[in-house]
Amino acid sequence: MAWLEIGADDYVSKPFDFRVLLARAKAVQRRYSAAKGEARIEEKQSAFSICHRVLSNGGFEYRLSATEFGFIQLLVNANAEAVSREILSKTLFGREWNLDDRAVGNLVSKLRQKVELIPGTPRYIVTVRHKGYMIPDGVFDIVG
Repeated sequence: MAWLEIGADDYVSKPFDFRVLLARAKAVQRRYSAAKGEARIEEKQSAFSICHRVLSNGGFEYRLSATEFGFIQLLVNANAEAVSREILSKTLFGREWNLDDRAVGNLVSKLRQKVELIPGTPRYIVTVRHKGYMIPDGVFDIVG
């Protein structure tokens, strides 16, 4: 608390998630840029890069399992169109999907923990109601 009293803008308690720290630093940068009338720094079009099943975005890297990589590859190849749970289940797990099958949902949840700043409010792996999942254009850049 003493730091806030002497002029700090924000603090992060331990343990902290690196993505939260990065988001807070960007928020402070935006506030100061706006106050000075400077142009805002825009994020690059492709938010994530995947090379040899390693997902990276600036300061962090995650090794993707074959299933996680296959999921992302399927959705990227769908060109921002929803891919059904049935197709995902058949392609990734080799079995028919049913309402009790949580394999696809668990995979999506696990991936969102890795890529979303706020997993409960996804921007990159989006649920399309009654259709399946989609990834907006330009989010993932698959190289190699």
